[in-house]
Amino acid sequence: MLRIDENNLKDMLFRRRKHIKTNVSVWETLICLASFVLSLFLSDVFNADLKIKIGVGIAGAIYFIAFACSLYGANYSVDAFFEDICSVAENENNFSLLLLTDTSGLYPENFLLNYETRWKCYLFPFLRTNLSDDEKSVKSYVINFLGIKEFSVKKIDEEDFTKHSVSANLQKTYHHTFYSVSFDAKKNLKNKRTFKINRQKYKWFTIPEMKADKNIIRKNKDNVEYIEKTFIFE
Repeated sequence: MLRIDENNLKDMLFRRRKHIKTNVSVWETLICLASFVLSLFLSDVFNADLKIKIGVGIAGAIYFIAFACSLYGANYSVDAFFEDICSVAENENNFSLLLLTDTSGLYPENFLLNYETRWKCYLFPFLRTNLSDDEKSVKSYVINFLGIKEFSVKKIDEEDFTKHSVSANLQKTYHHTFYSVSFDAKKNLKNKRTFKINRQKYKWFTIPEMKADKNIIRKNKDNVEYIEKTFIFE
């Protein structure tokens, strides 16, 4: 069973309005195109003055461009529509965010962010929330993706955030579970502020550095401000 917020559904339909078409509108456009082409052949335009030919040619080009634009998104399928509806369902956007911090003193009051190619932005590392044993999934991520063996994990809080999803181009409500993951960066990671692990790019940021990054604030302002208010470095 899907629980969908009415405003989220309305926002999704508004963003997909250009793709929702009827067969009538497509056939009307095709008939108009056929009538236009037929009128050119029946007229004496090919023997007309050069300026008239140029004018008709420009008008024809504009018409064909408008025709192509009218067909944009005409292949929007029922399956795609269903997936869009599911994407705004409240139970589809549960994510666990990892607040990775260093205990060695090398990067004081820093968080380790990773570069998400879909968002084209540095974000707090995240994974889908495992409803059965989420902490186990978080530990597995730290061990298998970051290669960190010695660390401590503590659940901090849970919170809902409604914002624009860059990857889906929709307004979504996310339920985030925050975990503090602390470890010794000198022992476990390269002593560099920016580095790669398993082809994934990571970088250390302080909260002021995140807030100074326009891209991060534009796409992830709510999370940054929430963590700034709630997280206390030990």
